[in-house]
Amino acid sequence: MYQHEIPGGKKPFLWRVQLRNFRSIARCSVGLRPLTLLVGRNGAGKSNFLDAIALVTEALRSDVAEALRRRGGIDEVRRRSKGHPKSFIIELAFNLPGAQRAELGVEIAVRGRGGFTIAREQLTVVSSLGETLAGYTRREERVLRSTLADPPPVLADRLFLANAAGWPAFRPAYEALLALGRHRFEPSAIRRLEEPDGGRPLTEDGSNLASVVGRLEREAPEALARVLAILRCIVPEVEGLEAVAVGPCETLQLRQRVHGAGEPWRFYASSLSDGTLRALAALVAVHQPVSPAMPARLV
Repeated sequence: MYQHEIPGGKKPFLWRVQLRNFRSIARCSVGLRPLTLLVGRNGAGKSNFLDAIALVTEALRSDVAEALRRRGGIDEVRRRSKGHPKSFIIELAFNLPGAQRAELGVEIAVRGRGGFTIAREQLTVVSSLGETLAGYTRREERVLRSTLADPPPVLADRLFLANAAGWPAFRPAYEALLALGRHRFEPSAIRRLEEPDGGRPLTEDGSNLASVVGRLEREAPEALARVLAILRCIVPEVEGLEAVAVGPCETLQLRQRVHGAGEPWRFYASSLSDGTLRALAALVAVHQPVSPAMPARLV
């Protein structure tokens, strides 16, 4: 997992994740740095840790019901253990532009047969001096505390932050969490010819990898050179990487020296191995141009 720093800032965007009773994780509090490696045996909870972060983002994009449905419902998300916990908790601490810091805590509890309720949701945004700039506390369908004089209504299946994002004080926290994402690179998606998209942030499956490489060529050739230098440790004799047009679409082309050949051979993405494509996509994800709207990515 890696994170870009916020432009103008020195600290990583997402710096602490605390979980309780989420899937296989009974309790954890993990401090994050710009580069964090999650290492453990199969079933240790690495994927579940990342999925907790993704659940918050998905809940903001749609609603909590949809985020839980994609995971099989709340009974598949809350931890199954002795005592049968009735809720799970996700708490995220993160930095915002302007030296601000924020903490969001969400507790989702079982209600009835397969139903749920947002038992607690709390957000606090503070300045570099510790002064509270914005915040609220929500219990189920009531707002108990808010810095807004006239807070928006509470919707049972949506995080309150999604409604409060219309107010400037809450917008940075909403956009920062909405921009969190993760990559699960699919070689088959990378091999497909794609229409150019200008090099917007790398998609979850890596399908627009050629467009992002093209953007690196134009805007950050030194970053593309670093990608190639590291890739040579995996695929020896690589000499070049570029986005090439194929009719109205584009794909990747890798140039590699082959023993006995006078000129480097050219390989399209369709000819590259799964391992090479995944390694290349991960390297490009780390080095892709950063915008304030895309402060962090998880791989």
